Amino acid sequence: MVDYIYFYLVLIFLSYIWCSMRRKTASIQRLPSGPWSLPIIGNVHQLNAGHQHHTMAQWGGVYGDLVYARIFRTPVLVLNSVKVARELLDRKSSATSGRPRMMFLTEMLGWDSGIAFMQYGKRWKRHRTWICAAFESKESSSKYQPLQRREARNLLLNIIQAPTLFERHLSRFTAAIIMEIVYGHTMTSADDVFVKRADRAIQGTVDAGQIPATLIDLFPFLWSLPSWLPGMGFKARALELRKLIQETLDAPYVIATEAMSTGIAKSSFVADIIHDHFPHGMTEVDERDIKGAATAIYIAAAETTTTVLSTFILAMVLYPEIYKKAQDEIDRVVGDSRLPDFDDRPCLPYLNCIVKELYRWNSPAPLGVAHATTRKESYAGYDIPGDTILIPNIWAMTQNTIVYRQPDQFCPERFLAVQDADSDDHDPRKYIFGFGRRICPGRHFADSEIWLVVACIAATFDITKARDINGSEITPEVAFTQSFTSRPKAYACQIHPRTTRATLVAQLHLS
Repeated sequence: MVDYIYFYLVLIFLSYIWCSMRRKTASIQRLPSGPWSLPIIGNVHQLNAGHQHHTMAQWGGVYGDLVYARIFRTPVLVLNSVKVARELLDRKSSATSGRPRMMFLTEMLGWDSGIAFMQYGKRWKRHRTWICAAFESKESSSKYQPLQRREARNLLLNIIQAPTLFERHLSRFTAAIIMEIVYGHTMTSADDVFVKRADRAIQGTVDAGQIPATLIDLFPFLWSLPSWLPGMGFKARALELRKLIQETLDAPYVIATEAMSTGIAKSSFVADIIHDHFPHGMTEVDERDIKGAATAIYIAAAETTTTVLSTFILAMVLYPEIYKKAQDEIDRVVGDSRLPDFDDRPCLPYLNCIVKELYRWNSPAPLGVAHATTRKESYAGYDIPGDTILIPNIWAMTQNTIVYRQPDQFCPERFLAVQDADSDDHDPRKYIFGFGRRICPGRHFADSEIWLVVACIAATFDITKARDINGSEITPEVAFTQSFTSRPKAYACQIHPRTTRATLVAQLHLS
């Protein structure tokens, strides 16, 4: 009993010393306010692995749009508003474009050649230049439109043939476009070997868990411990996953380069880079960079686009009156003899508002990808230490009740009813794709692709609630997976061709 008393007295004393030091440090450094942290672990215990964006938004309600916290010894700033994110990540981008060292993902699993996790520097700029050339120019947007039209038609046909498998069809749609753009590889089946391997690698990375990743990032020596020790079982799984990730990087690249050597290669991201930048051969580093850039494009596009499209179908099941308004607008503008096309977009304002609301109602990446400061900085009278992690809480921005009334409701009209609907803090397209020098270079490509599919589905199909064996409607739950992306959990619905679109459906079969 005496031992326990001594133990608690020592613990109380150490906590007092720690808190005193923290108050002193905060006063010297002028840190923003934030939740009280524990000695050693900081605020780790408060961050539920599945709902970190909710917790950070709650912090914002107490401490403001800029919140200071700690993950063990690492300082963290949570940016809960568009204004703060813009001022720190856009205007101070020379100091805030770094990435936290994600040792588990990069050095252990092998994602180090992906631009999303790469540190800001010459290598990052090289990857960024390649990807921007492929996706940011106006020429690239028009270049990919025939492919997007073709795959949108294939998507509609697949839904007609097997409507209950709509999630699978959406995944195939996004994968088919990216595989052809990046590698020149045409998918002939949803069971494409390259796509299935990439999807396993992505899912495996998510399933590896945030706890092992956090521990390895903070305590790298753990990786050197044998996997048979208690609690180290994740190491063996990580080594297997690393092998799968390497195959994901290598296999489609080999197919693309073999096609080039035989003279049958299509124009693609990989082929164009090799042709334009390396006519006299490549080093091993060059090859690794091309593989990494190509795979990064696939991962970013496939997961987020599918998430938004799945969110669209869920929202239309839950809000049939909104879906009917979209269909009526398409019928007036486009008619019933053809599918909507990119040129129709300016004439379909309500449909544009639906796409904006999709991004806002369920932002595909609630916390984006964290930035890090590369040097000491200051903002609004506060000191920001070097190597501070900066987390843009995009979910909090989309749920801001000052900007968006009743944010839990799916309401496209919110973008019709206000004059500043296209302003930086109101239009979610202006912030869900990231900030500063790290903003997604494929954002315009992705947005136009999502719009086309939303328009084509609304023109072709009726979407209603599924029914149980008794004929009663089944209302799907508004629930989303909680990992890097926020995807709707599995739900059922009924999708069938509109009775007024028999001619259009027949044309799809003929095409």
